Amino acid sequence: MLHIIEVILKILGLLGKIFLFLLLVLLAVLLVLLLSVLFVPIRYHLEGCHGKAVTRASGQITWFLHLVSVRFAYLRETGFVYSVKLLSFEVLGNEAKKPKKRAGAFLPKAPGRRKPKRKIPAGRERGSFGKQHQEEGISKKNSQENQSSGKYFPERDLSEKHFQEKDTSEKYLQENDFSRKNLQEQHLSEHPSDAAADPKKEPDKEPGTPAQKTAKAPIQEPSVRETQKESPPQKKAGGRNFLRRVREVWRTLLSRIEAVKRFFRSLYLRMKDFREKALRIKETVSYYLNLLNAKETRTYLRKVKFYALKLLHHIRPRKASGYLRYGFEDPSMTGILTGVLYCLQPANMQGILLKPNFDCQAFEFEGDVEIDGHIRLCHIVWIAIRLFFDKNRKEIFRRLKEGGKQNGHRQ
Repeated sequence: MLHIIEVILKILGLLGKIFLFLLLVLLAVLLVLLLSVLFVPIRYHLEGCHGKAVTRASGQITWFLHLVSVRFAYLRETGFVYSVKLLSFEVLGNEAKKPKKRAGAFLPKAPGRRKPKRKIPAGRERGSFGKQHQEEGISKKNSQENQSSGKYFPERDLSEKHFQEKDTSEKYLQENDFSRKNLQEQHLSEHPSDAAADPKKEPDKEPGTPAQKTAKAPIQEPSVRETQKESPPQKKAGGRNFLRRVREVWRTLLSRIEAVKRFFRSLYLRMKDFREKALRIKETVSYYLNLLNAKETRTYLRKVKFYALKLLHHIRPRKASGYLRYGFEDPSMTGILTGVLYCLQPANMQGILLKPNFDCQAFEFEGDVEIDGHIRLCHIVWIAIRLFFDKNRKEIFRRLKEGGKQNGHRQ
């Protein structure tokens, strides 16, 4: 029993050692990756060319022996093109891929026999199918539909004879109808008793001529006395209308006075709110101006300026070559630009040759420049940590959160 327990403990110890070893290996790999990200430089290469015929700009950014690479270019013909590659495999980009050549694509094609053209019989050319074929198809379709529904009608001739027969049949029906009407009238004249028994014709109920029927009884107009009796006295109605008008005018006047009061009251409240907002804005502006002039803010801004110049010194290009030819209509502008470009020469820009033109009659710019450099992320991370954990930054952010509660001075 004890021997089994010892074996189990040995196995557990061996597994623990293996686990610790794997954990240490994983931590070492992560540490190597972190150090490589921080200390392996990111290299960049920039090119630019501008002239009368060509306008070109391109660049390349690589890291860790081209493990990650970014390329971009601008041409006047194609526009902006870029590509992002990881282990030489493209991840992102809009670069046009070159077509792959197939095996044997460079060989000429073997001459082959051409297929003979198919002869089309007469009457079946394109666009000359003919009305005869259309009529045959329509008649076949109609016969199939009629047979499926249980009805069968023989095919009709779509020629001119069919329409002539149709016209003659319609004339025959009209003549028969006219003869029927004549026979009915003759029968009714010989036998008047049948006309009386005919329910369709109703005799006139009211006797008399149509002029007597349309005549109407005369309308009696009311007399003058009756109208005078019915009309009310005008004096009482005029007095009541006057009082009513006075009341309406008084009510409208009161409503107008109330509206004017409301308008001036709302105007007073708006002016009061505007004054309070202006005072608040003045307090906040004075607060932030005092915070900007505070001792902590000035010392922190000095540190930011120092570290920014240090970072620019690190990012500056290591190599530069090429030339620049430029000129303005005004020679003074050409001189100012020349002075600015000569100020940049200490930043490893001595390889660029400047060719100012003081006698040009219009704006002129031409050049071809190449720049190489590198950046290490450890410098950027170190500067960010120093600025983030600064005491003055904490004090400034604390006072910014407080807002306008204080007067801008420390208590």
